[in-house]
Amino acid sequence: MYIKILYFIFICVPHSIGSGLYEELCVTKARLEQQVLQGELDIRELKYSIRQKDETIKVNKVLQEQLRDHIKKLEGRLGREVEGRETAELKVREYEIEERTRKIAFQQLVDQEQQLKNQLQAEVDARQLQEGLYHEQASGQFNK
Repeated sequence: MYIKILYFIFICVPHSIGSGLYEELCVTKARLEQQVLQGELDIRELKYSIRQKDETIKVNKVLQEQLRDHIKKLEGRLGREVEGRETAELKVREYEIEERTRKIAFQQLVDQEQQLKNQLQAEVDARQLQEGLYHEQASGQFNK
């Protein structure tokens, strides 16, 4: 449409108008052509800017996906580490309980040993006393 108007103005009109008006039309034409060129330049710059932004978006999406994958791997590894620590802590608790149980059992054995030693000593003392009494009785019978 713009080109048809310019064609009409510059081809058909110059024959029917004066030179002053023709010069004004030429200046207007030059300004319009300059504006068209500037508009085309602006459009190219905008398209280039859009392509750059699209490329930046693509790169960011790739980086985002890589970060997601890395985070998933880290979460998996950390989950396994936490699970390993929990398992180790449970084992340590089990060993501590087992150690306490063994200490209690050992102390009970020590107490029983002491009781048995005391009983044995009491029986040895009673036996010695009995033997002493028996010897006294036996020697008293021989002395009579």
